[in-house]
Amino acid sequence: MYCPPGVISNVHASQYDTAQQNLNTLNYDDDPVEYMAALRERFNIGQFEPIFLSINENGEDMYHLKRTTEHDFKLFLDISNTILEMIERNQTN
Repeated sequence: MYCPPGVISNVHASQYDTAQQNLNTLNYDDDPVEYMAALRERFNIGQFEPIFLSINENGEDMYHLKRTTEHDFKLFLDISNTILEMIERNQTN
């Protein structure tokens, strides 16, 4: 599993492409400092989103952590509320 540091959306696509083109013109052996600076610049483009990528021989799956957690938590709350209602009904009977 991998949690990417940033997600490149349509908003950042041209900025990322420009940074990648700049990186492609550089050679690490010629100037490692300049190359690493360009790599960091490209690395910092994008916006963090809480996702995990699961990569296997069948491809990759993306898990949106917020959505997944909210879904799981809602299911837990629904079950808990049902049990609580049953307990409360049994106490009043």
